[in-house]
Amino acid sequence: MVGKLLVLEGTDGSGKATQVKLLRERLEKRGAKVYNLSYPDYESIYGRIINDFLHFKISLGVEEQFFVYLLDMIKDKDKVKKALEESDFVIMDRYLFSTLSYQCSNGFDYDRAKDLIRLMGLNKPFAVFYIDVPVEVSMQRKKIQKQSVGEVDKFERDKALLTSVKQIYEKLITEKFFSDNWLRVEGAGTPESVANSMADQLSKITGNGI
Repeated sequence: MVGKLLVLEGTDGSGKATQVKLLRERLEKRGAKVYNLSYPDYESIYGRIINDFLHFKISLGVEEQFFVYLLDMIKDKDKVKKALEESDFVIMDRYLFSTLSYQCSNGFDYDRAKDLIRLMGLNKPFAVFYIDVPVEVSMQRKKIQKQSVGEVDKFERDKALLTSVKQIYEKLITEKFFSDNWLRVEGAGTPESVANSMADQLSKITGNGI
């Protein structure tokens, strides 16, 4: 039996990393075997390029941005397929939907981006959780989070960009792009309330208690 790929999406500061951790713990307590990934993968050559771009060390045109973000995920295509064969769940903190939302907000053509992604043969998610928080909340969270580790990056500080990102996520949800199960989660509550909402929605579509 092939495992289920679950993806958590949302703007910077929406709480994805926290919810990946809580969802994994919840599933493992119920005996599930879980594997997780996070993008960008800053240990990869592509992730290092992305990190330099986000922190103003290099410049990338919008096409370069799109492809370097996408390549960071394509490199793991076979690894994800294998993990799905060996695990009950694979959980991703960001996936191709982030690339669509952010790079198209920066000027990459939306329909062209979707066509290119369809050609790549990437693994399709069973469900995509969109953690929805107001832009002002996500920006404040990132500012607080990074007080001890450095400045917010060029995307995290750009309110107009994040507003556009949210609009593109809404289009993806409406279109059910690349997944039949898009699940909206209100992300402004406590981590526990968000986790419970995610578990309830996942239970409904799997037919199993989570």
